[in-house]
Amino acid sequence: MKLVNRVCSLILAALAAPLPLGRHQHRVGVSIGVAAIGPECGEIDGIIARADSACYAAKAAGRGRVSDAALNAETGSNAAPASMRAAS
Repeated sequence: MKLVNRVCSLILAALAAPLPLGRHQHRVGVSIGVAAIGPECGEIDGIIARADSACYAAKAAGRGRVSDAALNAETGSNAAPASMRAAS
């Protein structure tokens, strides 16, 4: 899970930087939903549904968040852990 946290943190940090377009700076926001993929994870439709649900949980938690479907299922929570929030 540490690798997933690190990759998500890098994605959030990269997208937090302003993008110069013409004479203006623009910002992009992102919400990331994470779901495990493997032989024990079921059919692809279920994996996509869990990732989609995790993405909506990340959006509900606020800008620059990541939500893990497995963590949400274990805790019954939609909040992303502090380690998976974008640095301000």
